[in-house]
Parts: sequence; structure tokens; C-alpha cells
Amino acid sequence: SSSAASDVYKRQKYFNNFRGTDYGPSFTTGDIIGCGLAEDSKIFFTKNGLFLGYAFHNATHKTFYPTIALHSNGEIVSVNFGDKKFKFDIDELVMEEKEKRRCEIENVDLSASDVSFIVRDYLLHFGYENTLARFESVCDAKREQNSKYNSLSNRKRIRGLVLQGKIEEAIEMTNKYYEGLLSKEKNINFLLHCQQFIELTKKQNVEEALIFAQDTLNQYWDNESEKNVAYLKDCLALLCYKDLDNSPVRHLLQSNQRESVADHLNNAILDCPKDECESRLEKLIKHLTSVRQVIRHVNGDRGEIFTLKKLLNNEI
Repeated sequence: SSSAASDVYKRQKYFNNFRGTDYGPSFTTGDIIGCGLAEDSKIFFTKNGLFLGYAFHNATHKTFYPTIALHSNGEIVSVNFGDKKFKFDIDELVMEEKEKRRCEIENVDLSASDVSFIVRDYLLHFGYENTLARFESVCDAKREQNSKYNSLSNRKRIRGLVLQGKIEEAIEMTNKYYEGLLSKEKNINFLLHCQQFIELTKKQNVEEALIFAQDTLNQYWDNESEKNVAYLKDCLALLCYKDLDNSPVRHLLQSNQRESVADHLNNAILDCPKDECESRLEKLIKHLTSVRQVIRHVNGDRGEIFTLKKLLNNEI
């Protein structure tokens, strides 16, 4: 177990021992003393609403018990654990810490060439041919010939067809330029056929969707993947609802559903090893998220849970 304390009479602080170090002003009758634990495992004290600075760092224990020691008979204290407004403005301290963290991040030096490489890699990986060409012209970047560049135009066209919901055309074009790919990548074939069924239901072609389910989707019931079988059931459930936009499976109708299928097909065309089926930008974002999760865990799972959306909106 650990203990952290501030002695108001000796104006000293203690952490896990009886040898104190100087900290803060003295307190007297009528003073309002606050104690807080910041999300990054720092303990601070306040006096009459004024911040006295951080007394301790690396207070990483998950559980803390507030304790008050009285020195003389007849001493009385009252406590406030949040039932009433605190004298100290905690929200202001939180904002100051966020601003401090933001400034530290902004002061990190990044090589312009590294940033350019990451952006180019993202555009190339997902087949944004026109944007990539424009970006390279602005950056005066030299194009290196590799498999990603060689398949760029075809991948762009196939991706565009999937994003437009023209799945049958996307399958035909894939078979034309990458013969045998869908026969080998059975899971990609499964996703494409499911998406083709989804597009039929979105157009309310119920009879055609039923025929497609019987002739094409029926083969996937013996799929060894429980996840795929559950996904297939969700797709077929689209036939059960008149108001698809308010149905439990409405997520299948959203644009990011097509994007997901397009991404899987794109990776299959690139024939990526498992650890290369993501752009460098995606890997960096996942790494950032993982690091923030580890930091929160080390700090006793305290503080705000990190989300990328909040970071992008400058809320973190």
C-alpha cells in the first residue's frame, strides 16, 4: 500500500515515509483545503481555491482512500466530496493541462518528407489516383514504380464501382484484370455477394433479391466462420423490414459498409501480407490509440477515455 499526505503545520509533504519535504503554505482556522488526483497520476492540493502545485507524481495505484488527521482535541472539519460546488475550479485546471499537452505535441518536430510519404502512401494504398497525382505534382515527388502503382488505375475503377453500389460490375472487372483472385479469396467473394444482395434490397427489388439469395448466397451457409454466418443472417434480415432505415440492420445501408467491402477487395488485389494490408497512416493511428490506452491503464484507468474523433475535434 502507499500513502501521500500534506502536513499543514509543518508545511511539508510525505509519500510512503516519515521524512517530509517542503510544500505549500501553512493553513489555519477557516481555510478550505482541497486535494485532487489528476488523470496522469499526479496529486495536488489547493487552499481557498488556489492551486498549490502538484505535490506528487506517479501515484499509479488504482484505489485511494481520503484521510484527515486531526492534531488536537476539539478540532472539527467538514468535507465535500462533490455534493456542493468546489471552491477550486477543477474544470479550469483540466483545460490548462489539455492546453499544455497540446502545446507539447505541436512543438514536436516532424520532417516534411515523412509527412509527405505518409500522405502519398495512404492515397496510393486506397487508389485515389487523381488526388495522388495532384499531390505529387505539388510536392514535386518522384514516383517509384512498384505493384501498388502498377495496379493503381484498375484499383481506382474497381473501388469506384463498389462505392457506387455497382457490385456486379466490380466483380466482372476484378475477374477480367485479376483472373482467379475471387476464387482464391473466398471471403472477399462472400463479402461482394453479400453487398450485391444489400444493393438489391436497397432498391427494393425483393423478388430479385430472393432469387439471388437462393442461387448465390445459399452456398455460404456452410461457412466455417461463425462471424460470416452471423453477417449473412443480418443481410438476409433486410427482407424482413419495410422501413429499412429504422431497422436493426440499418448499418448495412450506410456508406461505410461499401467502403469496408472496397477496402477488403483493394487489399486482396494488392495481395498484401497480413502486416501490410494497412496504409502507414492507419498504422500510426492504431499505434497512437494503443499508446493512449496503455497510458490510461498505467494511470489506474483514470481520466477520459481516448477516442480519435475527440482528438480530431480538438476535444482532447
